[in-house]
Amino acid sequence: MSFGNKIFTTIWEHIFQIFFPGGFLTIEFGLYFVLGAFVLTSINLLLQIKVIENKLIIRRMLINLCFLAVSMFIPAFLGVCIAIMFCSEFTSIKNQLELPLWNKIVIIIVSIVGMLGLVGVCSILIFYWRFLFAYMLLGGFIVGVILFAIAPIQKFLKDILKDASLSNLKKIGIVSGVIFLVLGGIFASTGFIRPFIPAPTTYTPTGSMNVKLATYNIRLGTGIENNEYDSWKHRKDDIANYIDNFDADFICIQEAYHFQIRYLTRMLDSKTYNYVGAGRDDGVISGEHACIFFDSERFSVITGGSFWLSDYPFYPSQTWNGEYNKDRVVAWARFEEIATNEEVFVISVHYDSGAEFREKANVLLNNRIAEYSGAVPVIVGGDFNYNESMSGWNLMENYGTKPLQSAYHLIHGPGPHLLDTTNSFNLTYDNPINMIDFIFVSVAVSVTACEILNDTYISTDGLAHYFSDHFPLTMQCLI
Repeated sequence: MSFGNKIFTTIWEHIFQIFFPGGFLTIEFGLYFVLGAFVLTSINLLLQIKVIENKLIIRRMLINLCFLAVSMFIPAFLGVCIAIMFCSEFTSIKNQLELPLWNKIVIIIVSIVGMLGLVGVCSILIFYWRFLFAYMLLGGFIVGVILFAIAPIQKFLKDILKDASLSNLKKIGIVSGVIFLVLGGIFASTGFIRPFIPAPTTYTPTGSMNVKLATYNIRLGTGIENNEYDSWKHRKDDIANYIDNFDADFICIQEAYHFQIRYLTRMLDSKTYNYVGAGRDDGVISGEHACIFFDSERFSVITGGSFWLSDYPFYPSQTWNGEYNKDRVVAWARFEEIATNEEVFVISVHYDSGAEFREKANVLLNNRIAEYSGAVPVIVGGDFNYNESMSGWNLMENYGTKPLQSAYHLIHGPGPHLLDTTNSFNLTYDNPINMIDFIFVSVAVSVTACEILNDTYISTDGLAHYFSDHFPLTMQCLI
């Protein structure tokens, strides 16, 4: 990568990180933006038929489509465009003096309800309940209304729509097309729109790629702990240093809020870590994450995304009986080692408790692994909230078309192992059937070491504490 291209990419990554703070996006955003643009344009056309001369309807529709296409990459701009369309329609109706008053009132009501309802509908269609984007869309809508109230801007916009000649339409179309391609190219080139790339159906690992992976439930940063010194604000520096000392290529993190992820991203400096994953509540940053930190200097993301453990896996939801009945999100990605082009498929999960949940979740997880990973070796790390003695284990280990095995059991022999991976921040905690955090691997992964770490640190109160209410697992393997 040239120096100039690196600077360009870095600038745009920082700019779009402001708009899309949830990590990597997928092509679904582009598809649903396009869908939203056509829906908006179609409804706008229906509203215009009543108030505009027929010969201008198609031209006005095409102009609106150009505006929407250009603005669709950034939700706030899309909101501005929707607002300007709405205000334009409102003023057009207002100026149609020949319409009866009752007809005007009906059209105005339909316009208001239609446009405002459309904002909400498109937020769902485009963003699958990604509330941050919905807020940006609505915020842009408000800004657009304010801009339209400024006389020079309003006159400029009215002149564009009024003089919808073929020559002007051609100019607008060309400019919009160029902007559309430039914005789309920027998103694609910087990795913010990542198409789903099917995994190879045949793949033979060399067995020489040495990979270290850790999985760790770091305890949510909003929890109210029995001991104040176990709260996030007191332990965040120590747990960041602790995680950094893993020196892992991949770290599957569970129960982390976005502010915790941002903090770890800043503080982890043994490697240049980036992450893949989304908040379980909105698919962007809201709620707990089960994300994957990866060494971005050694590995690049080929494709990746999130899905939810429910009957509706493509958006935040929960439909299976669990102890906590909260949405449970899975982060996944196919990684490529930059130097060798070797691939590995990594997943981070956090299960709910309960027999129905874990059994159905295991079936869904195994099916997704088979679909997304193809013949690429697989590593799954997470907090499963159950152990090998509970129902559903048979649907996780050695199950499905791409069977997995517990890395710990491969090294230390078949279970049950009388071990804990939880501690409740209690140094005297002892429940030796509570190994509920695991790393699973496919047969192509040769595990050379797998250990549970139960270290402590001295907090500012001068006493020993655990870093989290879970213990981390680390695994060394050859792929």
